[in-house]
Amino acid sequence: MDILQNRGDMMRVESYKHQDVLHRIWKTSFVLHEDDRQVVIANEDVEVIQPDGTDAVFAGIAITIFPKDEWFNTVCVYRNSDKLRYYYTNIASPVRLDRTKNVITYIDYDLDIITYSDLRFQIVDQDEYEVNQVRYAYPSQVMLQIEQAVHKITDLIHTRSAPFAPEIAPYWFRQYRSLIKGEG
Repeated sequence: MDILQNRGDMMRVESYKHQDVLHRIWKTSFVLHEDDRQVVIANEDVEVIQPDGTDAVFAGIAITIFPKDEWFNTVCVYRNSDKLRYYYTNIASPVRLDRTKNVITYIDYDLDIITYSDLRFQIVDQDEYEVNQVRYAYPSQVMLQIEQAVHKITDLIHTRSAPFAPEIAPYWFRQYRSLIKGEG
């Protein structure tokens, strides 16, 4: 696929809980890049439909890297500047794209990893994971994928490999700025 073929397309992002229970919807995001390995999207001050049906705005710029074959996706979070604030990694199923509906979907498996620029990180929402693995009866194979994803992310953080390599987030931030300025 041509790297720039879908650049600038608008997509909606839908996250689900196990058993196809709708979790959140990010109404509009720009596709920055798509190839056989990943999809990269960006949004700014995006409207998000919350689990209770209310709308909220995710303030700032968020650039999300969706590896197509991994059990995680990583959001590079910028607030009120061009400086990366933190990475927010969702432990989640591999992404699915529906080009006919312009929708990106994945299943959110509760655990998240927040990583700061100095490589400190914390795993959050462990209590939610413990509740939901019972509520949704996560199969043992899914729980193994979740465990492997957490280990992979921590390895990527420690080795500063993509998406945590220092040049990755600024590169996609520049691509987003170029796109919205009409230079892309």
